[in-house]
Parts: sequence; structure tokens; C-alpha cells
Amino acid sequence: MEQRPFEVEHMDPLGQGVSKKNKITFIEKTLPGEKGQVTIFKETKGVSFGFIKSEDDLKVKSNDRIQPECPHYWECPGCQYLHTPYKSEVSFKKKSLERHLLPLTKNLLVRPEVSLHSAIRRFQYRNRVQLHYDLTKKKLGLKNIKLKKIIEIPNCKILSPKTEVELKSLYTGKKWLEVVKKHNHSTRYKRGHIEIYNKDQNSQSIAVNKPYAHLGFTQVFEEMNLKLKDFLTQKVKSLLEGSNENIVLDLFGGNGNLTRQFKSPVIVIDNCQLNGQTLSTYQTFHKRNLYQKDILKDLIQLTKSKKVEGIIVDPPRAGIKGLDTWIEHFKPNFLFLISCNPSVLKRDLEPIVKLGYKLNEIHLFDLFPSTQHYETVILLTRA
Repeated sequence: MEQRPFEVEHMDPLGQGVSKKNKITFIEKTLPGEKGQVTIFKETKGVSFGFIKSEDDLKVKSNDRIQPECPHYWECPGCQYLHTPYKSEVSFKKKSLERHLLPLTKNLLVRPEVSLHSAIRRFQYRNRVQLHYDLTKKKLGLKNIKLKKIIEIPNCKILSPKTEVELKSLYTGKKWLEVVKKHNHSTRYKRGHIEIYNKDQNSQSIAVNKPYAHLGFTQVFEEMNLKLKDFLTQKVKSLLEGSNENIVLDLFGGNGNLTRQFKSPVIVIDNCQLNGQTLSTYQTFHKRNLYQKDILKDLIQLTKSKKVEGIIVDPPRAGIKGLDTWIEHFKPNFLFLISCNPSVLKRDLEPIVKLGYKLNEIHLFDLFPSTQHYETVILLTRA
């Protein structure tokens, strides 16, 4: 792999340092102001992607750099920020999001600042993990694409205590080999994955070669989910003041978790509803594929010509193209757009802003500390 000099100017939304020395290069696990030698593992469309093997590749280190607490950090692809204190991590995330959304806010007389909602703790929060295995090499862990190997992570720091116990159990005496054999009834398939997940608040379960999150999604600590829920409830309550009979659409709402505390009529729409979840008396659920071509007709029929006061959209990571056509039809007074992918968020926001909707508030909820991921909540109001 080629090596070349770098100098990091800023962080991007994926937690990578951005160097513009000679050629734009995105570098994992670096910080603004750092200089050194980067190892290039991929080049595409005029940009390069690289990594540093260790701190020995740095000629100039940032004052924000610390020793990672995790022994797997340098090779593991799971976390991106353990080489800096948590206070610096969330500051970098906030600055990169502001920079990314700048084109959408630069013409506003009052530009909204990103409001930061930090995590309550940095470690021991993740309730779900998917591990890849290779029976030939007898390896279980996370895939490092650039190194083309599986990284074992028996001492992962971000897993919840119960998930951590289950993980260590799989590694002890390579118990995972028996788990694969038991669930597959055969070892004919040499590669696959094991998922550890919360079945409920009291127990952990294991799935082998099942679709990710096939029994629901309780990925992170409940405290932060409650924080996001309470935030939306209070915001919507103030926005609906005096119009409590009008409808709120909860799109990609799953089990209606985010809108369960609302005291106004809510139509929850998603392709699947999680089993065992109870809707409030204000919620109704309708199963629909929101990616189907003629979905707007279905949405119009479901609302029965009633006024749609607000829309909450929490799509998968891929976002939802064409959201602006729904907004143009229903003309809601407010819209909350929630996303874990800043690039897709920007793409989906641009046509809505062109419709005349004002970007009022930007909130960053750090649901995934130590990693590149976070949730962005955008509030837009009709001009």
C-alpha cells in the first residue's frame, strides 16, 4: 500500500480527518492539526482513503489526542473516536455537522446553531452486536475491510454489561464454534455471522445467519432513547397548541415509540410493526411500504382529507428520496426529519428548503458515543 504525507484540516461527518495536502484524503483515527504519513487503501473519484497504523505514523500530534482505552482500537473498525476525550469527540461531531449543513443555512438571517445532546456515558451502552465468523481461520469478530481480515474483540468497551458477558462467553474456549454448528446444523457454510441482541430488558439472545435486527431494534441504552422521545413530545406539544384535532404523520414509525406520548391523533406508518408493542389511544397503525412508487395516493387516502399539522420522518440510513412531493401535497406546518446519515439528510433536505420551509432547529443526539454515528433531528416550519 502506498504511503504519503498528510495534514488534517478538519473532521468529516464520518469521523475521518480531512487532508488536502497534494490530494484530498480521508484518514481514519486522526485529528485536526495532525501531520504524518498515511497508508492509502482506496482511491476513487479523485479522492483517497487512508489510515495510520499507529501513533508512530504521526509527526505532529494534536493536544486533543489520548491513549485509547480499548485494546482493539487500532485495528477494530467499530469505533472512530477513542483517541480523543469524549468532550472533544462531541465537539468534532458538532462542528462537522454544522459544516456539512452550511449550504442550507448560509442565506438565513439567523443561522441555527447545532444543539448538542451528549450521551450519558461513553462505554457499556450497546445492546446489540453482529460478529462475522470464518470457520477455516477460526476467527470471530468485526470485519476490517482495509486489512481484509476479521478482528477479534473479546474486550470491547462499548457493549452493555449483559451483552459483554455473552460476548466473552462466545470467545471462551471458542464456544462460538459450537454455537454455529448448533444453529446451522452443519458447518458446510464456512463464513457467516452471529448476532447478540436484547430480546427484552432482562435477557440476551443469539442468532446465527439471520437478518440484522430481525426481532426488533433495541440497539442502544434506553435512557438516550427516552431523552429523544421526551424532546420530540415537548416540541410537538408546543407546535400543536390550539390544533390538537389535526393529524400528525409518523412515517417509518415502527412501533410508534417516538410518538406514543403525543396527545393528538397520530397515524403511524411503516412496513412492519414490532410484535408485543402497544399503541396509545391516540395512535393508529397502518402497514405500508413507504418506498413503493404510488405511496402518496395511499397516504392521502389514510388521512381522509383531514389537515396534516405535522410530519415526523425517521427513515432508514438510506433516507427517502421524493419526500418533498409529500410535503408539497400535505403542506404541514412543521416537519421533523431524523437521520443517522448526514450526507443523505442533506440530500433529502435541499428540495424541502426550496419549497419555502425554514430550517429552524438542528439537534445532534449522540446515541452512539465513541463511534462516527449520531442522530440528527431537524425541525422545519412552513413559511
